[in-house]
Amino acid sequence: MVPAESRFFTFCFRETPLYLLEFYMSDEQGSELSQRIEDLKGEHRALDQELRSMADDPLVDDLQIQRLKKRKLFLKDSISHLESNLMPDMTA
Repeated sequence: MVPAESRFFTFCFRETPLYLLEFYMSDEQGSELSQRIEDLKGEHRALDQELRSMADDPLVDDLQIQRLKKRKLFLKDSISHLESNLMPDMTA
């Protein structure tokens, strides 16, 4: 037999749309997510600065620049995704 708590949990979350579950983020989860976003933004800024300094050097490998730009774009997409989880769209 399934415990009553488990049946309640299953019932509540089966009936609740996924986009509403994001509203029930605890304060601790929200602060962890905010900290992760700030860490990613810091890494993004550091890559931006590194790419600017590499642009002035004629001996820099183009493949390395391409990899750094790809990483920077990945970071930007990750930041956008996490920010959308932090503040979900109310019109959904």
